[in-house]
Amino acid sequence: GQHPDDALYLLEHVPGLRLDYDPSHVVCNEYSLGQTAELMKHVAHVGVRNAKPGDYSLPLVDGELSYPIRPFLDAFIAAKVNAYVSVEYFRPADRGNIPGLKAILERERIPVT
Repeated sequence: GQHPDDALYLLEHVPGLRLDYDPSHVVCNEYSLGQTAELMKHVAHVGVRNAKPGDYSLPLVDGELSYPIRPFLDAFIAAKVNAYVSVEYFRPADRGNIPGLKAILERERIPVT
């Protein structure tokens, strides 16, 4: 399944398994940040791209995300997540969003690879 509880089950039962946490999937699937709180201790990588309910891969709108990124960043900080952060777009036509995403994260003082 794709529910946070399914991921948590796997993370707790597969030794050494870590999580690639992507806020766009949380937004797309309309989960609350609280529903993913237990996953934070398993995060090894954070991937960022734009999303809205029902769609996890949108272009930026006027250089901005369609959802607030700060609550996710605050949750990572509160959980002491030590992870790599990257911006993600897989369709070649959407790769022009990468500089804008980097700028958003850098504005939030998050180093991006």
